[in-house]
Amino acid sequence: MSRGPGACRAQGPSESERDRAQRRLSGASGASTNTNIQEGEMQHDMRQQEWSASRAEELPGAKRTHQSTGDWEVWKVGGKVFMLQTAMPGEPVVILKADPSDAVSLREAHREITPGYHMNKTHWITLHPGGGIDAGLVDELVTESYLLVVEGLPKQQRPVDPETFRLAQLRS
Repeated sequence: MSRGPGACRAQGPSESERDRAQRRLSGASGASTNTNIQEGEMQHDMRQQEWSASRAEELPGAKRTHQSTGDWEVWKVGGKVFMLQTAMPGEPVVILKADPSDAVSLREAHREITPGYHMNKTHWITLHPGGGIDAGLVDELVTESYLLVVEGLPKQQRPVDPETFRLAQLRS
């Protein structure tokens, strides 16, 4: 669903979507949805997926779809992908487009950021849960991924002017 720049922040996946994702991650249909780390258990922290989905829903012209094969949520602008979400073995991840030099810097600065899962390793990054990435950084990374894709669209298909939008984001 598209939203204008001033729209209210979406709440992210519904409780049932979170429950399904938790079961998928744990590999059992009756698994606990506890997001706290317990001794000997893997953390299934869905916050990055929730934050990134909320931000993506705010971006003009962004559309969310579900890939028919596999458990992938896909966000597009102008028919081009700018964000994906899935569950790698044991953890929910967010995959975003990134400027190649920024991608290198981000991977060096954050152990939770790796090359893009199932994507071009130069132009995409994967955000893993782990506590080292806050909601503000997720918002910035989603916005930048979106703008990189918008910049590649023909001008008449762009829902926003990338430079104007970037400046507006810096001011807010």
